[in-house]
Amino acid sequence: MMIAANRDVFPDLVNDPAFSSIACLLTNPALDAAFLEYEERAKTAKRRFHTYGRWAIALITLAAIYSVVETIFILEFAGGFWLSLAAALGASLGIVIQLWIFISKQKEKWLLNRFAAERVRSLKFQAYQCAAHARDPEELEQAVESFTKSSLSELKEELNAGASAAFTFTPRKGICRWTKDGSGTSDELLALARQAFQRLRINYQLRFAQSELERIKRAQRLFSGVEDFLYIAAAIAAVIALGTKSLVIAGLAQPLAIIDFVPIALFILGASVAIINNATLDDPSEVRFDVYVRDLEDGSAKAGDVPFVSLIEDIEIICLDELDNFCRSIEMISYRL
Repeated sequence: MMIAANRDVFPDLVNDPAFSSIACLLTNPALDAAFLEYEERAKTAKRRFHTYGRWAIALITLAAIYSVVETIFILEFAGGFWLSLAAALGASLGIVIQLWIFISKQKEKWLLNRFAAERVRSLKFQAYQCAAHARDPEELEQAVESFTKSSLSELKEELNAGASAAFTFTPRKGICRWTKDGSGTSDELLALARQAFQRLRINYQLRFAQSELERIKRAQRLFSGVEDFLYIAAAIAAVIALGTKSLVIAGLAQPLAIIDFVPIALFILGASVAIINNATLDDPSEVRFDVYVRDLEDGSAKAGDVPFVSLIEDIEIICLDELDNFCRSIEMISYRL
């Protein structure tokens, strides 16, 4: 995971005098403001989806385990009624939370705003193509302003369709081309724009993808280890329970309620962990980021061999393809039992 997020959109290069002539590419007020708006909405919806989703699973899991305890051990003690009532209320609250997540469309809000934020991020780097059609910083600034106005307007119209905009998206639809007839080119501006694009778009995304891939692998080792342990432990406990029942039937052992309880509880816990693991998107994300890293490495290797505008289009298609894969994978996740 990157220590500081979005350093590509809000780069330190803006403070470097060497890049002052392309400052309008590094700081784009309209796109920067739009990005921050969508970014905050996406983070809020994602946090709500995962936080409340995990609370719902925890409450339902605890209630289910207590129900098994109450049934197997036939508990009769002072306060037992209130404990049973608390378990029932906890399970009910978990179900209500799941219904709220569904009705309030937290996942859809997360998806739409993440999609919008990444599209805006892409537009900011697509604006770098204006450097291929500008003779000086003033002309570049005018070109960037014109590109930003038209592309952002088109994006907002597209986003008006809601979550379906993300589901029907294809990477090439996200490419906005800008040309200006009769305009010359400044080799200096073009060189600076190419250098900034390499550092802020290609190199940054490559480092981001590599860090995410490593984070996912660490998380998978943890979750997979817990899932495997619970599954194996539950299977062993089930075998022991069945064997004990055989001995009880044969009159060679006394029945023990705990032996029936353990495998059931472990299976319930295992199912809950599996649901949480599924909702983290780690399994499909590992494949996505593995492909993303390879594609970015290939794109970076060819960066010096293609015209700048073509390079921008090639890299943005790679980035938008990853966004498309994310949108499709998020459809599969859920905290519902």
